[in-house]
Amino acid sequence: MNKLILTISLMLILSTYSILAQNSDDSNSDIPKSCVKWYDGCNDCSVVNGKIESCTERACLVQNPTKCLAYSDIKQPSSDCKLYYDGCNTCLYDENNEPGKCTDRACIKYETPKCIDDSDQYIAPTKETGPIKIPSKEPTSEKESFCSGCESEDKCYPLGYRKSGNFCSDNYEFTSQSESDSQCENNFECSSNLCISNKCVSPSLIDKILNWFKGIFG
Repeated sequence: MNKLILTISLMLILSTYSILAQNSDDSNSDIPKSCVKWYDGCNDCSVVNGKIESCTERACLVQNPTKCLAYSDIKQPSSDCKLYYDGCNTCLYDENNEPGKCTDRACIKYETPKCIDDSDQYIAPTKETGPIKIPSKEPTSEKESFCSGCESEDKCYPLGYRKSGNFCSDNYEFTSQSESDSQCENNFECSSNLCISNKCVSPSLIDKILNWFKGIFG
């Protein structure tokens, strides 16, 4: 009798696990296309084009929140898209179609990937426009502004912008300008605002050159 009860109990438990596994297969709609490894709340699954291919076979009594464990390194599909939303995070892409600045959100539910061309959401300041104020997010809106440069004091600054001895670097952060004889590629990287032959030139040298020209041309 005890053996029969144990057998029936075991069959019920296995049946429960089977139902959980079956339910997890229906969660394909929540998986972003860029995800290659998915956690279905119990097991780790390999994913191809947003669909589960195979999973581990752990038995779990509790169904945890689903999430993506690993993303592919495939570039976003449109070379014309500068700002791409993968269903969770947003990345800025350069002219070589390589990802640069990205958000770092942890998402349980994923949305449909898309290219963002909303000018209210994508803030791209230039040398001509200068810094642009970042609009405040509406309490009822899910939209969040993305700055393609450096963020500071609720403003988005263009790359190369000089501010209080710092400049907006290609790491999308304000970095201290370098002193003389330091390696450089752009004038804005130097405290003297002058880069010659990949080295920052000191202000005293600039003064000597100017005085030399004054001596020649009177």
